[in-house]
Amino acid sequence: MGTRKYKKLKDQTRRLTPLAMNWKGKFVAEIPEGKALISGAYPNIECEVSFGRYSKKGVIAKPIEFSSVPDYAKEPICDHFKSCGGCTLQHINVDAQCDFKRDLFLKEVQDLEFVRDKSNEIEMIQSNDEMYYRNKMEFTFQQEKWGDKHFGLHEEGRFQSIVSLDTCHLQLPKMQEVFAVVRDWYFNNEVSGYNPWSHTGIMRHLLLRASKHTDTVQVNLICNATIEEVPFIEELLSDLKSKCSISGIYFVENRSLSDAVIFENVTKIYGEDYLVETIGDKEFEVAPQAFFQTNSSGVFTLYSKIHDVLAKQNALGGKLIDFYCGAGTIGIFLSECFKEIVGVDEIPQAIENAKINAKRNNIENARYISEKVEKLVNMQDFQNADVLIVDPPRVGCHKKARRLIKRLGVEYIVYVACNQQTLQENLIDFIEEYKIVEMCLVDMFPQTGHLESITLLKKVRPSS
Repeated sequence: MGTRKYKKLKDQTRRLTPLAMNWKGKFVAEIPEGKALISGAYPNIECEVSFGRYSKKGVIAKPIEFSSVPDYAKEPICDHFKSCGGCTLQHINVDAQCDFKRDLFLKEVQDLEFVRDKSNEIEMIQSNDEMYYRNKMEFTFQQEKWGDKHFGLHEEGRFQSIVSLDTCHLQLPKMQEVFAVVRDWYFNNEVSGYNPWSHTGIMRHLLLRASKHTDTVQVNLICNATIEEVPFIEELLSDLKSKCSISGIYFVENRSLSDAVIFENVTKIYGEDYLVETIGDKEFEVAPQAFFQTNSSGVFTLYSKIHDVLAKQNALGGKLIDFYCGAGTIGIFLSECFKEIVGVDEIPQAIENAKINAKRNNIENARYISEKVEKLVNMQDFQNADVLIVDPPRVGCHKKARRLIKRLGVEYIVYVACNQQTLQENLIDFIEEYKIVEMCLVDMFPQTGHLESITLLKKVRPSS
């Protein structure tokens, strides 16, 4: 099933019945040529589709007409829903979204004995906010060679095509105010957008971060130029300061060829050095480059559930190890429940941020180590630990890190996963020494196919 067969389908139509959803929020239909990935469809509902772009994973298809519409269908609130790649499930109510995600999760981990025996015990916690929950957004400026300017999010399935937006319904409202000011400035002035083909033009990205706690926005202007080379920049800065609730404005010079936001040369040009956000009663400083969960209220739900599953096992009170700790948020959130906390992360800036956040919250029982988990040598730092929290990046937990974790032999492991496709493979490595005692799902990203999961494992004691 190569891409040649998909190529022949382009612009053709066909009636298909998609089945399950995938993690991109598309619904998959098996076709003689391979797989059709249908955006905006419903499982088990026949529809006529038009085929478009393709890759080795399948051919993209969009519905033209449905044979029927299910009860859980709803009208998307965004005018750009069918073209923008920012969210994919606005046409489905959140109850059904959670059902589809739960079904997909169970399929991904179906080889685990706990799932086979107790799948009905796996709780799904819905988000408190269906829309307007994201505290971080990255928008792209673009200008084509004939002069047309765009500003918004990437078009679904077309990485180098940008959909110009008037608003984004995922971001916090204060971020929309900033977005509107920047958009109007960009289109009303002779300011060039970046051309990803010729690598010319000035404006590249607008990275916004917001705090629900302070109701302010951190603005990052990423440009293919120095600040002196940006025309009308003073007009933009004046409008942002007078019309928006700004915590700080940063200018980021990025001349790399990559489309990613790269902080090559960062200059604070206004306001505070960081944004302040809260999780529960703890405060965290969020610098422009720092990692912080993109759903502020959702992360409180996630961390509270981690607390609850440990409390249910009477596992609080001892020594906690926090692998892949980032800015230290989980450990600091749980700091009053443990005598000692040791955080580990390979990014030195994250460790410095964790130390700052611990100090800000008057936490004296936490210390941090900057190192890759799989390269840790001095095990003395982790002796007599009771609980290990593992919250790895999307690629999952490295094999060497999993071997090290088994050597530690802690009583409880809390495995937090943002990528459910790597979860089963990672957990299987622990099954001989540990048993799964609880699994929970947290829908932190409504309108998308993403999901967070919590798995609690307990050490298996050898029989006497």
